[in-house]
Amino acid sequence: MGFFDGAGKVWVAKLGKEAQPETASSRLVWAVGYTTEINYLVPCVHIQGAPEPRYKVPRCEGDGFANVKLEARPKGVKRLETWSWNKNAFSGTKEFQGMVVLMSLLNNWDLKDDNNKIVYVPASLNGVPELRYIISDLGATFGKTGGVFSRNRNSVESFASSKFVEGVQGGNVRFAYGGKNTGLFKNITLEQTKWIGSWLSRLTDQQISDAFRAANYSPEEVETLVTKPIEDAVAGINGVKRVQSSSTESRAMVGVELRLEVDAQNAAAEVRATVRRWGGNGDDCHRCDDRRHDSARDPAHSTSHPETLPAVAPSPTHGVGATDR
Repeated sequence: MGFFDGAGKVWVAKLGKEAQPETASSRLVWAVGYTTEINYLVPCVHIQGAPEPRYKVPRCEGDGFANVKLEARPKGVKRLETWSWNKNAFSGTKEFQGMVVLMSLLNNWDLKDDNNKIVYVPASLNGVPELRYIISDLGATFGKTGGVFSRNRNSVESFASSKFVEGVQGGNVRFAYGGKNTGLFKNITLEQTKWIGSWLSRLTDQQISDAFRAANYSPEEVETLVTKPIEDAVAGINGVKRVQSSSTESRAMVGVELRLEVDAQNAAAEVRATVRRWGGNGDDCHRCDDRRHDSARDPAHSTSHPETLPAVAPSPTHGVGATDR
């Protein structure tokens, strides 16, 4: 559903179950350096002349639509053809493999070419026109992967209980992924997985929480999506006596109490390593690099410097989600 706003800007609206997860996913994907669509979620929208949806969607304030994702169509940016997951200029690079790992982490089971798009940007940050390869549709996330009858989307409970990695075999990571294009996950090395993990570990708990807040998830849902999996993982560490977590509208926190008889430094180091594996910071977030502090909150108005982003250089051989000149 496309429409003009009061300023004459063009937006495309998405209703239903995919609106919230796509808003959060796009911020997390963008925050680690990949180009995405510009999305915002509005809790209640009234669209004059809007046709009646073909399926039942949440409503609000009478004829309003609840939790609507608005996707920008910037002036001058041209939307070109799709790009293929299996045949592209970036296959095999750590940037591409890292993006595939990220799709598994988000439980994006809909990895089909139709969801990808090449967009032409007439003037980028460096003043040179660019072709940007993006995943245009991230709606099938934050649920459970699997077959046609078992997978779902935007299911907090399903996502929190799902498995991410099965193990490592022959230097390659075996992912617990069940969706379209499973062949993409067969040859991802441990080093490639660690590479994207190193960028995910730079995100603060504030950034991650903000990504879900921007998608209008409740503090209780953020607790389940973000802090509960971390809490469960940390609780299994030797020397941990008690774990408590809490979430507000803008922050998720996990507190850990260690046993007196254990080596505090070793136990604390293991706790930090576990938090990093789940995408948390692992260190005192007040010492985080503030150049990336707001990147998950508002991709369209970030002040992050390009040098703080992953090595996705604008060239034909590097940078999925960045550029291909």
